[in-house]
Amino acid sequence: MTDIIRRQFTATLDRAGADQRTLGGCCVPYNRPATVSDDGVEIYREMFAPGAFARQMNAANRIALKYAHGAGVMDTVGRATQLDEHDDGLFGMFRVFDGIVGDQALTLVDEGLLGGLSVSGVPLKSTRNADGVVVRQRVHLTEISLCEEPAYADALVSVRRSRSRQELELPSKPADEQLARLAAIGIRVTIEQR
Repeated sequence: MTDIIRRQFTATLDRAGADQRTLGGCCVPYNRPATVSDDGVEIYREMFAPGAFARQMNAANRIALKYAHGAGVMDTVGRATQLDEHDDGLFGMFRVFDGIVGDQALTLVDEGLLGGLSVSGVPLKSTRNADGVVVRQRVHLTEISLCEEPAYADALVSVRRSRSRQELELPSKPADEQLARLAAIGIRVTIEQR
């Protein structure tokens, strides 16, 4: 059996989506060497090649979003909703679960305590380049975690929106077309009867 490797990347988490519980960012930057260790003893240089995760692009919903690669049920804070490979890296969008565990994770992201992303996967095909850097060409992604300090500076959470509730008093009831447009961007209108 091949060992699972874990790599952390600095990420700017963005929170997007109408439900306000979506995070997104660069999970793995491509062609960026970093110094890593699998066992805490042996240190080597590694980088991921574009296309390393290509086989899993259509199965994003199978990838859990965890807290620090924890194995407990309380460590699973969400799941991937979208994975996209670009020339510069693997990008993902994640739905954070409702409830105390997901709320705590979002609070830690908001406070800047969990700004990085860390991937866990099984290397299936690797080579060594002329500089001695291990190049991960194909990896089976097993999970992605929120983390404090990533190994790669570009693995950051970059999409993050506030879940604050704001009330606005309108002089008249909006037309159905206006209500539909507001709903499309995530604004819910409650009409009170007087």
